[in-house]
Amino acid sequence: MNDAEGRKTGSKRDTKMRGMWRRGVCVRMPGVFLILLAVICSAMFLSSGVSAKADVVVFPEEGDYYIVPEVSEEYALDLSGGDTADGTYFQLWKGNQTDAQIFRIEYVAGGWCRIVHKASGKVVSVENGISEQGAGLCLYPYEETDACLFRLIDCGNGSYMIQNKLSGNRVVDLEDNDASRGSVVRLWDLHDGQSAHWKFLPVPPSVQGLAADNLNRVSFIAQGS
Repeated sequence: MNDAEGRKTGSKRDTKMRGMWRRGVCVRMPGVFLILLAVICSAMFLSSGVSAKADVVVFPEEGDYYIVPEVSEEYALDLSGGDTADGTYFQLWKGNQTDAQIFRIEYVAGGWCRIVHKASGKVVSVENGISEQGAGLCLYPYEETDACLFRLIDCGNGSYMIQNKLSGNRVVDLEDNDASRGSVVRLWDLHDGQSAHWKFLPVPPSVQGLAADNLNRVSFIAQGS
C-alpha cells in the first residue's frame, strides 16, 4: 500500500470513528442530561431546608413575639383591660412594650402551635370552644383541644394568617376590618384581606420593662432601634 492509499484508508477510519462517537454522544446525552437535572434539583431541594417528610413548613421559629396587624403596626394584640382572668377577650391596643403584649409560639405535631400569653402563662383559645364564624378569642389555661391550636400560614410578604384548628377554614381577623384601639379579634372565614394578616415581630431581650412612652411603634422596637 502506498502513502496515498494509506492516507485515504486512515481518513475513512477517522471519519467512521467520529461518526460512531457522535452517535454515541447523541444516544447518551438524554440520559446524562436527566441525571444532571436530577442532581441539580436535589441540591436545590436540600438547600431549601424543607424535609420531604414534613407535613408543613412552619414559620416563624419558636420564641417570643409581638403579634401586630399588618394594616396598623403601631397596635398589638393585647388583653382587654390587662385582665388575666380566664375568658378575657383579646383586642388591639397601642404598643406598650410590656409582657401583656408578648406571646410565645410553641409548635406541636403537624405544624400546629400554641400561642402562649407570656404574662399569664395561659394561651389564646376560641371562646367556649365553639367553631362558629365570629367566635371571639379569649385567654384560657392550655388544654389538649383544637380550640387552643393554630397554624401560621405564610402570606409571602412577611405576614401570616392565623388559622384555628377547631374552626377548620377560619382565621383570626379584626372585627369589621377595624384596626384601632380596642378593636375586637374574632374568627372569620378564610380570606386574603389585610385584616386577616398578622406580623410576628421578635421581642429583643433589651425591651423588657421599658416604659410605654419611650417608643410608640411596636415594629420599631422589634427591630432593636
